[in-house]
Amino acid sequence: VPSSAAMSSNTKYYWQVQAYDDTVSPTHQGLYSAQWLFTTIQTPTAAPTFSPGSGTYTGAQSVTISDTTASPTIYYTTNNTTPTTSSTRYTGPIPVSSSMTIQAIATASGHTQSSVGSASYTIQILFPAPTLALPFNGATGVSTAPPFSWSSVSGAKKYWLMVATSTAALPTNTSALSCPSCAISTVLTTPSYAAP
Repeated sequence: VPSSAAMSSNTKYYWQVQAYDDTVSPTHQGLYSAQWLFTTIQTPTAAPTFSPGSGTYTGAQSVTISDTTASPTIYYTTNNTTPTTSSTRYTGPIPVSSSMTIQAIATASGHTQSSVGSASYTIQILFPAPTLALPFNGATGVSTAPPFSWSSVSGAKKYWLMVATSTAALPTNTSALSCPSCAISTVLTTPSYAAP
């Protein structure tokens, strides 16, 4: 009776053939051929995946790498080089505190090496707001060239000081560094400013 089924990958199979004639009775049967051996092709290991995925984040991330193939061994790089089986072996979450790209490959028994999986992370640190010091909130009779001061922020390299006649005139897009309606708009390296 004819039968067939999908063969498994990376598996040894033996095959043979027998000739016969079932149009006569009794059936004329022949001898079996020699038994030959072949091994099916290995399928690739699934490409590694990353969690969280690529993106821009406002704080450090802990990145896990996983693979859907059973019992994989994963290797990765964080220096923009293509990973190999000589690269760092993945054993647990990778701390990402600065912008980087993680690339990874996976291997597994009975499979060929996976293609390269990658994820890119942009880390934008969100600094806390400085605490304003001078001029005092609600102060009156302030000089037209007052000194300004505020608290320093750990890790900050620069401060953008903006002074305007209304809150609506103050910008909210911190990437612009432009305030056409401001009386003062200047970038400083210290948490103070003395008006000229």
